[in-house]
Amino acid sequence: MSKTPFALLGLIVLQAGIAFVDAKACGLRTFEGQNLTAIDFPVGALGGSVIRLDGQAQRRWWHIFNNFEERPGSGFVPNSFFAIRTRQGNSTVVRALQTAPVGPFEPMQSLKFRCAFPFAWYDFADGKLPVSVSLEAYSFLIPMDLKSSAIPSAVFRYTVKNTGSLAVQVSLLAAQQNAVGFNGCDPVTGPDNRQHAGYGTNKNRIISTGGRTVLQMTGAAGSMALSAGETAMTSSADWKDLTTLHADFEENGQITGAAEAASPAKDESDLRASVLFEDFESENYENWTATGTAFGNGPVEASKMPAYQGNVGAHGKRLVNSHNARQGENFMGADAHTGTLTSGPFKIERHYITALISGGKDTGKTSLQLLIDGEVVASVAGNDGNKMECKSLPVQKFEGQTAQLRIVDDSSEGWGNIGVDQIVFSDKPEAGSQEPGVTVDGALAKEFELKPGEERSVTFVLSWHFPNGTFGLRDNPDWFFPEGGCQYENWWPDAMAVDEYVAAHFGELDRKTRLYQASLYESNLPGYVIDRISSNIAVLKSPTAFWTRGGYFGLWESTSSKEDWFGNAKHVYHYAQGHARLFPELGRLLRIQDLRTLSPEGLFPARDGDKFNAMDGHFGTILGIYREHLLSTDDSFLKGVWEKTRKAMDYAIATHDKDQDGMLSGSFGTTLDCAISGTSPWIGSLYIAALEASARMAATVGDDGAARRYTALYQTARVKQDAELWDEKLGYYKEKTENLPGAHVMGDALSIDMLLGQWWANQVGLGQIYPAERTRSALKKIYEQNRFTDVQGLYPTKWRDFLGKGDTGWQMFHYPGPVPANTVLYYDEVMSGFEYGAAAAMIQYGLVTEGLDIIKAIHDRYDGRLRAQGEVHMEHMSTVFGCGSPVGEDECGDFYGRAMSSWSALLALQGFQYDGPQQSIAFKPIWQPEDHTSFFTAAEGWGVFVQSRKDGIQTERLELKYGQLELRELVFEVPAAKTDAKATVKAGGRPLAAKTSVHGTELRLNLDQPVELKAGETLLVEIR
Repeated sequence: MSKTPFALLGLIVLQAGIAFVDAKACGLRTFEGQNLTAIDFPVGALGGSVIRLDGQAQRRWWHIFNNFEERPGSGFVPNSFFAIRTRQGNSTVVRALQTAPVGPFEPMQSLKFRCAFPFAWYDFADGKLPVSVSLEAYSFLIPMDLKSSAIPSAVFRYTVKNTGSLAVQVSLLAAQQNAVGFNGCDPVTGPDNRQHAGYGTNKNRIISTGGRTVLQMTGAAGSMALSAGETAMTSSADWKDLTTLHADFEENGQITGAAEAASPAKDESDLRASVLFEDFESENYENWTATGTAFGNGPVEASKMPAYQGNVGAHGKRLVNSHNARQGENFMGADAHTGTLTSGPFKIERHYITALISGGKDTGKTSLQLLIDGEVVASVAGNDGNKMECKSLPVQKFEGQTAQLRIVDDSSEGWGNIGVDQIVFSDKPEAGSQEPGVTVDGALAKEFELKPGEERSVTFVLSWHFPNGTFGLRDNPDWFFPEGGCQYENWWPDAMAVDEYVAAHFGELDRKTRLYQASLYESNLPGYVIDRISSNIAVLKSPTAFWTRGGYFGLWESTSSKEDWFGNAKHVYHYAQGHARLFPELGRLLRIQDLRTLSPEGLFPARDGDKFNAMDGHFGTILGIYREHLLSTDDSFLKGVWEKTRKAMDYAIATHDKDQDGMLSGSFGTTLDCAISGTSPWIGSLYIAALEASARMAATVGDDGAARRYTALYQTARVKQDAELWDEKLGYYKEKTENLPGAHVMGDALSIDMLLGQWWANQVGLGQIYPAERTRSALKKIYEQNRFTDVQGLYPTKWRDFLGKGDTGWQMFHYPGPVPANTVLYYDEVMSGFEYGAAAAMIQYGLVTEGLDIIKAIHDRYDGRLRAQGEVHMEHMSTVFGCGSPVGEDECGDFYGRAMSSWSALLALQGFQYDGPQQSIAFKPIWQPEDHTSFFTAAEGWGVFVQSRKDGIQTERLELKYGQLELRELVFEVPAAKTDAKATVKAGGRPLAAKTSVHGTELRLNLDQPVELKAGETLLVEIR
C-alpha cells in the first residue's frame, strides 16, 4: 500500500485515539425500505456549494455550480457514479454502487443507511457479490475553523470486505462527467447524456502526482478534480458510452482510454440570421387574439408594474404580464385572472423559438405553447419568479410546418401568472445562450485482491471550483451579488489546487472532523437529542447558505424552488443557535452584516435589502449581538458595534413604548408574515430580554447612562407585563391587543412562542423575566394543549401541513374557544424550529420529560420516509419534494434555518453559561447531574464536559478537544446539602489555587490566576 495521505487514513485515526462512531451505542437509526425514500444528505462546502445524496446512494442534486434553487427534475449530473467488479473463479459480477441502475450497470439489490452529520454511511447488499461493500460519504466540518469547513470537496470512502473462504479480485470504478458549464437547472440531454447549453469547452486530463491519481476536468466556467489516494490505477479521460464502459470494466476490472480529451468542436458556419417575431412594444396586441381577463387590452408598461415584482427584466418599454395587479388588486386577486393570448399563423423556418419568460412553472397552465393544427406540441414556462429568463423551444423537427404561439394563464393559484417578451426565431438560442454543446466523461478504476476475511478501503475525493457566481436577487441592488463569486476563490485558484490542498492536509482535516463528531456523540444525552442537534447544522452545508468572494455570508430562509424573498431574515435566524455556537466568528460576521442594514431611524429591516419591520427579529438581533459578545475573548467586538446597537434599542423604545411603561404599542410585523399590535408575551418577553441585554452591554462599554435607563425600564416591564398579561383562569400569559387596522390578533391563544424571551434569556444568562412558577405553569399548558397528532395524514390547515400520517407535533397556537377571524397566519401549523424553543424552555424549568417528548416527536417525523403530495402540503412557499429526511428539516422549504434552534436543547440539558470576555464558564446539568456527559463550545475551543456524583464527591472534567480556553471563573451546581463544600482544581495535572464560595446550590470557583487550556488538556475539579 502506498503511503499517501488517503491511504494512511486508518493509521491516522488509530493514532489519534478517535474511533468511528458506534451507531448502536449512540442510538443512531438504521434506515431501510420506505425509510430511504426521503434521504437527502449534503456533502461539500460550508456556504452552500454542495452535492446531496439520496436514499439510493445517488448523488442526486448537485449545487456546486452557484445554483441554489431547488426544482423538480433539475440539478442532476449524469454519467457520474461508482461501481464494483468482483471476480472469483469463473464468476464475474458488476454492480453500480447504488440501488438505481446506470444504463447496463445493474444496481445493488438493497442498502441500509445511517448518518451522524457530517458523516453518512451506506451498507450495500447483493446476494451475488462475494464481498460486503460500504460507503462513508462526508465533507470536512471543524468547529471554529471556517476555512477548513468551507473546502469545496467531498469524500467518498468505499470499504470492501471478503466475507467468503476464497480469494476475490476486486475493482472499484469512479465515473465522472466533466460538468463544467452545467448550470444545475436545465437538464443534461443528448444520446449519451452529454449535451448542455454550457458545455463545449470541456477538457479532461489524467494526472499521477504525489501518490495519487487525478482526473482533472476544466472548462471555460471553472474546474473539477476527482482523485484517489492510489497509484497503479487504470483510467480514461473520455469513455465512449455506458455500454462500452461496462464491457471494458467487466472484462478485467480495468478501463482503457486516452489520458487527455476535449469537447468536440462545433461548426456554426451555416447558421441563418435570427428573426424577431414579437417585441410587444405596441399599445395593443395587434396580431394576437386575447381571451379571458388575464392579459388586459394590451402589453403592460414595465415602469407601471407593481413595485413588489421588482425589475422583471423586460427587453423594452412593454411586455406581456398576466399578473393583473395593475387593476388595483392585491397579489392573490391578480393571480385569479385567467385567459389566453394567441398569435397569428407563421411558418417554422429556424431551429429554435426563444423568449423571455417569467411567472409560474406549470407548463400546462402558465406557459408559452407551440400549436400545430391546434394541438400543443411543445411548451415552456417560468420558474415561479418575477424575473424574466431566456427560454428556448427546440423546433427543428417541425421546420416547414405552419404553427401558432399561445400564451396561457389557466391558473388561479400562487404563481398563477405568466410574463413573456422578445420572441425570436433563430438557429441557436438568443440572449446570450448557446446551442447545446457536448462534454467529455472520465473515469478511474482501482484493482486489488482480497484474501478471506481481508478488507480494503479506497478513498475518492471530488473537488470543484466555479468562480464568478451570481447570488441574491438581481431585482434589488441591496441583495444582489453580480459575479459575487464564492469565498473559496480567495483561497484556491482552481479545483486542482483544492485537490492538492486536501491531499496535503487530509490527515488533519479528517482527524479533526472525526474528533468533532465523536466528541458530540460522546454525550450521554438521549441519542435522538444529539441527532437533532447535529443534523440541523446541515443548513450551513446546503443551498440555503452562500458565502461570497467579498465575504458576505448569505442565508435564505431555506432551500426552495425559487428564492424570491430577500435573505438573512432576522425574524427567522434569531431562533437559530447552532451556527453561532460552533462558529463564533460567523456569528459576529452575521451581526456586523445586520448592523449595516440598520435604518437611519434605528430599525433592523426584517431581511437584508428589504424595508419591512419584524420586531421579533429586531429584538432577536439585539440579543444575538449580546450572544456574540459572550462568545468573544474580549470586549472589542462589542465596543465596535455598541453605538448602532444602542440606536436599535432606543428606536424600539421610542416607537413602541413611548410612555416607557414596559408595554408595547402600535402595529409591527412578525415572523408569522403578518402584523400584530399591542403586547403579546411572545414579543413582550423578547423586549424585556433585549432591554436587559442592552443594559449589560451598556455597562460593559462604560455607557452608564444607557445602562441605568435600560435597567429601570427592564424592571418596569417585568412587573407591568406580568400583571397585565397573566390570566389566572387560563393559567398562562395572553396578548393585550390594540386591534389596530390591518393587524392580526392572538387574543387568548396559547402560543408556542409565549416565553421565547425567557428561552433567550436563559441561554445568555439574563435572569428571570416573568415569575418562575407562572413560567413553568404556562410551559406545562403548552405541552398539554398544543399537542396534535395527524391521524388522517392531511389535516386541513389554513396554509401548510408538514405532518404525515400518524405524526405528532405541537401547533403554533391553541385557542380555548373560537378562532378569531383575523388570527395570525400559520396559527394551526406545526414547525420544528418553534417546537425546539418551547422544548428547551420546558427543560430549563424542569419539565424534562415534556421537553424531550417534543424533541423525540420531531425526531420520529424525520424518519427517512417521504411524506409528499397527498400527505403534506406541496404548494409554493412550502416543501418542494416532501418531508421526512433525517438531515435538514422543513418549514418554508427544505433545510430551513430556524431549525438550528435545536442547539438550545443541548444548552438547556447541560445548564450551560459562558462569558468569554470575563473568562467564566458554568455547568448546571439538568440531565442526569449524577452522571452527565455533553459537548460544549466556547470562544476559541470545544470539548467534552463530564460531571459525576459518587460517594459524596462531585467531580467536574472539562476535556478540551480543540483550540484553547481561558478561564478564571468556574460555576457548578451542588446538592443542597453541600453548603460547606470545598473544591480542588487541577489543569493538566497541575494544582491551581482558587477561592470557593457557595450560594444556595451554586458553587463558584475564582482562580487566583487565569488558566489557559490547550487542546488535549483536561481541567479537573473535585468538590467534597
